[in-house]
Amino acid sequence: MAFALCSPVIKTRIFPFGRTNLCLIFAIVPIFGSSFLIEKGVFRGIYPHNLILESLMATGLIGTCFLIRWLYGLFKTGYTVIVTKDIYAWIPLLFFQYFIFGMFSKSIYANTNLWYFAFLLLYLNAKRKKDVYVKN
Repeated sequence: MAFALCSPVIKTRIFPFGRTNLCLIFAIVPIFGSSFLIEKGVFRGIYPHNLILESLMATGLIGTCFLIRWLYGLFKTGYTVIVTKDIYAWIPLLFFQYFIFGMFSKSIYANTNLWYFAFLLLYLNAKRKKDVYVKN
């Protein structure tokens, strides 16, 4: 019943290899999420190999909104660091690489390099704000 709520585009393009369970899990508990892994069916125990879909499954719309907002801030900081030709411009580039890698492979909890570079970007953001505050 809940799978009927998914659009045909989602059924055929996003889940062509039997990963319809992801849509089903999200349709059952859309606000708060259910689990990190697929719980039923042939693909039981497998994660979706996509950060956003995994976030939707695990934390629902509420947690995914927080994740997207946090990622937006990291991308904004990364863009600022690159545009200002900072000596640390390699950090956002590696973050972008591991983010794209995480959209096609790995899970949220296993993509450790994404988290390392995300926290380095948070440090760069705090450092940049501190430098601006000290200059004024």
